Amino acid sequence: MLDYLDVKDKQKLLAMGYSVIRKLGEGSFSKVYLALYANPRSTEKKEFPRDQQVRLAVKLIDKDNIPEDMICYLDREIHLLGNLSHPHIIHVHSVLRRSNLHLIFMRHAEYGNLCNFLQTYGSLKEKFARIWTRQIALALSYLHYLEVAHRGVKCENILVTANNNVKLSDFGFARFTENEFGVPVQCSTFCGTLPYAAPEIIRGRSPYDGKLADVWSLGVVLYVMLNKCLPFKSDNLAALWTDQVKQNYRFLREVRAAVTPEAVTVTELLLQPNPKERLPLDSLLKSKWMAMEPSLLEMSVTERLAMKQAEKVKETIIPNKVKVRDEDEQLLFTEEDAEYRALVERDPCDFEVVQKVNRGTYTHNLLPL
Repeated sequence: MLDYLDVKDKQKLLAMGYSVIRKLGEGSFSKVYLALYANPRSTEKKEFPRDQQVRLAVKLIDKDNIPEDMICYLDREIHLLGNLSHPHIIHVHSVLRRSNLHLIFMRHAEYGNLCNFLQTYGSLKEKFARIWTRQIALALSYLHYLEVAHRGVKCENILVTANNNVKLSDFGFARFTENEFGVPVQCSTFCGTLPYAAPEIIRGRSPYDGKLADVWSLGVVLYVMLNKCLPFKSDNLAALWTDQVKQNYRFLREVRAAVTPEAVTVTELLLQPNPKERLPLDSLLKSKWMAMEPSLLEMSVTERLAMKQAEKVKETIIPNKVKVRDEDEQLLFTEEDAEYRALVERDPCDFEVVQKVNRGTYTHNLLPL
């Protein structure tokens, strides 16, 4: 039985086209399940035919199980996920809510997260590590253009699809890097996962640049993809920070012999302890290492389109557009929106559609009943 859903819940979801199947994993404050969706009211054959289902992953989050000081992160995550659109960021299908229970339905990554992928298939060959590093870097470049720092980049938050592409996911620690007036703001919260956290976060003495911390985490991910182990492993904060600033890590001997010097150099530049000396993402995307596969120097049509539309997205997600209605409820629509009016008029025992179903994205992933 699902921890957060009773029989009535599942019946209501089924009437909306959602069938929650089995547990895929869980985090500190959420659980992830495999789900199937078929539009019960579809009249157009092009949009989720009634006789077909699409696989989704659903993230279940109960606000009652989240510390009060963490609730703002959930509200921010839902707001961001509903507005972001990039080929290398996990795509949200819809967001439902019933009281304090939130269900985020998103694209199902068939191979799970990158950590599980590496455990199953071993370390990556340099060619594939290059491709996936590029995809993550493009996702981060998109976020940073929108003035959003992810602050949770790690192998567990990078999902692998059946098409052998990766998608950045889990925006629970994401935050804006400028305020509503366009003034840059730095981060001060210690968050993320210790082995992926940048030294300026570990030190904890002053605010840090969230974007540059993301770059460090990307360097750790690249190292892990090639070596199948972490570059820094100590659980002691002082020892971990010392290893980071002294760059006390090495490629495994067999890996060092198999990869190019350019791969090692890029990793070293990403893992620079001084944030200001880290390799910028645009320089990474134009680096000699990337140029070893010339096709990677050019964006695809969908990548270019995402960046072209980013300015419009930026206008949507800036902090002053998020309306806080009370201390524990953050609505994502203005009072003029039809969705907002429908939201406040619904029975509180029903599931509310916080974000609309995104049609036409999953046609490649349809399964027969």
